[in-house]
Amino acid sequence: MADIHRRPNRILYYGLLWCACLLGLALTSIVLMRHGLTHVWANDSVPQDINFFIYTGEWIRAFLAGLVTGEFTAPMFTYNLGYGADVFWSVMGFWNDPFNLLSVIWPPQHAEIAYELLLYVRIGLCATFFVWYAKSKGHGPWACFVGALVYAFSGYVVFQAIMHHASFVNAALVFPLVLLGADRLFEGKSPIMYILALAFSLYTTFYFTYMVALALIVYCIAKYVFEREQKSLSDLAKLVARFIGYALLGLCIAGVSVLPGLSVVLSMSRVGLERSIPLLYDGGRYWSFATDLIGGSSYVGGLCIGAVGAFCLIVFLVGRKRIDRNTWRIVLAALIVSLVIVCVPKLGSVTNGFAYVSDRWLFVFDFVAAYATVCAVPVVKGLSKQEWGRVCLVSGILLVLSGSYGFVYESRWALVMCVGFVLVVAASLALAPRIPDGAYAFCLAAAVLVGAGATGCLYTVAWGGNHLGEFNSSGVSVTQLDDAAVGKASDLESQGLWRLSPVDRKGPRNASLYHDVMAIDFFGSYYNQNVDTFRSALGVADKDSCYIFAGNDGRTALEYLTGSKYVIVADGTDWRVPYGYEDTGIDAAEGYSFYVTTHAAPLAYMYDNSLSLEAFNQLNLAQRQEAMLSTCVLEGGDVQDGRSLDLTSEALPYRIEDADGIEFRDGMIYASKDKASFNLVLPEGTQVPAGSFETEVCFTGLQYAPDPQDMAERLAVDEPLKSKIKRLCSNQNNEYTEIYVYTDDRETYLCLYDNFNKQYSGRENWAFNLGTSEEAPETITVWLSKKGFYTYNTLDVLAQPGEPLAEKAQALQAVAASRLELGENRIDARFEVSDEAVHYAFVSVPYSKGWSATVDGKPAEILQANVGFMALRLQGEGVHDVQLTYRTPLLLEGLACTVAGIAVTVAIGIRFARKRARSAYDEQRTKLAGLSE
Repeated sequence: MADIHRRPNRILYYGLLWCACLLGLALTSIVLMRHGLTHVWANDSVPQDINFFIYTGEWIRAFLAGLVTGEFTAPMFTYNLGYGADVFWSVMGFWNDPFNLLSVIWPPQHAEIAYELLLYVRIGLCATFFVWYAKSKGHGPWACFVGALVYAFSGYVVFQAIMHHASFVNAALVFPLVLLGADRLFEGKSPIMYILALAFSLYTTFYFTYMVALALIVYCIAKYVFEREQKSLSDLAKLVARFIGYALLGLCIAGVSVLPGLSVVLSMSRVGLERSIPLLYDGGRYWSFATDLIGGSSYVGGLCIGAVGAFCLIVFLVGRKRIDRNTWRIVLAALIVSLVIVCVPKLGSVTNGFAYVSDRWLFVFDFVAAYATVCAVPVVKGLSKQEWGRVCLVSGILLVLSGSYGFVYESRWALVMCVGFVLVVAASLALAPRIPDGAYAFCLAAAVLVGAGATGCLYTVAWGGNHLGEFNSSGVSVTQLDDAAVGKASDLESQGLWRLSPVDRKGPRNASLYHDVMAIDFFGSYYNQNVDTFRSALGVADKDSCYIFAGNDGRTALEYLTGSKYVIVADGTDWRVPYGYEDTGIDAAEGYSFYVTTHAAPLAYMYDNSLSLEAFNQLNLAQRQEAMLSTCVLEGGDVQDGRSLDLTSEALPYRIEDADGIEFRDGMIYASKDKASFNLVLPEGTQVPAGSFETEVCFTGLQYAPDPQDMAERLAVDEPLKSKIKRLCSNQNNEYTEIYVYTDDRETYLCLYDNFNKQYSGRENWAFNLGTSEEAPETITVWLSKKGFYTYNTLDVLAQPGEPLAEKAQALQAVAASRLELGENRIDARFEVSDEAVHYAFVSVPYSKGWSATVDGKPAEILQANVGFMALRLQGEGVHDVQLTYRTPLLLEGLACTVAGIAVTVAIGIRFARKRARSAYDEQRTKLAGLSE
């Protein structure tokens, strides 16, 4: 390492790079390892990464075994997620991650080890591909080495990937390859690198590819403007055509993943959902930028490039005369664009597909800063005293901003990283002119790893980021899936087809997929919109989310309607047990029990009438769920007035008392303080349904908007100066509120987001289920955690008697399919019709365009019934055989595109290989001719 430009042995060099990555990962994980923890994020990684890794392996092994035995199997639909879900949609981002192919040979019980191993492999490749790009620009190997470590342990990788989603590294590792491919197109070389890099990015996730594409456009514009010597309209047109054409070819190769993915994404309400985007962020966010940059905060974690990266970035900006002019201008332009996007929320929304504001694109900024590091490392040694003065001045400003942030916010994390930054600057000032370039690069690389380790450790410790509790202990991830309550369903009666509904969930989400149980539990970024529409229409208040749900909130009518023969309820909360369910005496898990009913509707049955969707929407939330137990809700249904149905739910009268911090205005509740509340008091002697009934407090059109303090209010608060500064800089938009609805012995809860929050779902109808009883509660308290405006259309207290619901559900059992088989990508049912009237064969599986149907062997139209499910029209007395067949929408078309794209790419590769061989041959002939002369 005596010479920073000397070429080392390639194997030794990359071996050292991967060893450095392993050391860096270990250093970031010291606190985790000390506490016996892993990188498995308990919130998401167990239900998705670990669970889907195991499922992907099982799926592929079964597929390959079927090819060998001749018993072909390729499940595209599973009945074990939610009410049933598309396999490729639900596991999107995991089945199409090439790294997860390891699951084919990996023992499922050791999936946690595979997660850690693949995290390391991704980081190593991220550093390797960065080196490839930087070396292609002619930079020395050891400067590239330092830059690669800055990139591989940037804030994006540490906070987004190492500490959360390991697969997010994929975007960072493929980005250098995309730019490398773009450079080759500019040079007129083979487009294979460009095509395959984009294909990989698109195949794994078109979400991040969108961000990569935006960065690529900016890169190409800057490169064309600053580096292209021969500029003309025809040259530009040809170049644009090549870039677009080869990009489309990459898209074609990834078609098997992209087309099915787009088919679901474009149907989801969370895409295109209207959100409020502020003009600017709060002052605290801007103030944190300097601290984020050196790794002292995770406020905007993607900005973190560590003390070495920040120092080298300053050197790059100050030492512009010592760096290639075009390179300096391109990097500067990229930095300016990146910082503008970071500062303007609306642009942050644009980079996230015009959705909520996100910083997930910041791997681009980290790449630019890492490349600036590569350019700066050789420059440090030659800086003049004047330039060192400027470096120290800018470093001092950065230090003041970071230190003041750490002081005011009492962040020891930030202050520790400030000390680290001072040490890097001081050591560089003292050592860079005195030691060999290679030794200095080695010192910088060591400092990068130590800094990354400090950032990772301080993120987790209690006096730093305090995130230690978010990670799983070693060896428990698969055990958590094994011990999930739904896994004990094997102890229950297996006769017939039925669902299990977790009124109270115990264990990771999606455990039903792991245990092959038809339980109502779903957590996936890609979901069937019809399911969300169904739950929204009925106001199921278990979670304000489009893509996460479990059970039916214990609402009797919905449990019956969805065929939930069994429910799981936590011990000590008997009031949450739906009407007609009895204790089985079997524990689902410690503190949780199974309950069973004989009233659940079958999973396929017939209706003899239909209710129009318009009439359905005119009913209150309790009436809607009851109506579906006796009539099929269809677009253009026969019954136009829902009031003509025999509905037994009643709206109970109430008056509002004891309003604490509450003002009622026209269609709005104004909470003038945090922790405001009001009581709904039922008049004495209120008539209630006979027998047991369910009480639900129902809001329709409910939305929350915060009421921030104005500047005068915030200045008027009597508090210490540091607290006042934090208040002035803080975000005054609460972004969410908690709503508790409770009586003396019962309580239910909802977290409601405003439309600033990325979790905002657009849902407005909510029914708070206070369980069953034989007496109406005298007083119901509604407690609002946050100050603000709560607009709504209606607020009702509804009572729904249980016995009529049980009778209606049992009536559906009498018209159940005489035969029902839920097979692989196929449902077979037989219905016996006793008259000539029109009947509707209802199947309790979510409606999707992937389903096709035949009735008695003839193609039949599938009707979207009961808002989110399926029905078919049956005409004529006698036996009718119904067959439903599923195929993931656009999967086969995508597969055809992939095959065609690969074929075309191979042909292009052969063409360019021949062209290169011919050029080499002609060059050799020219040399020989010159020698002969």
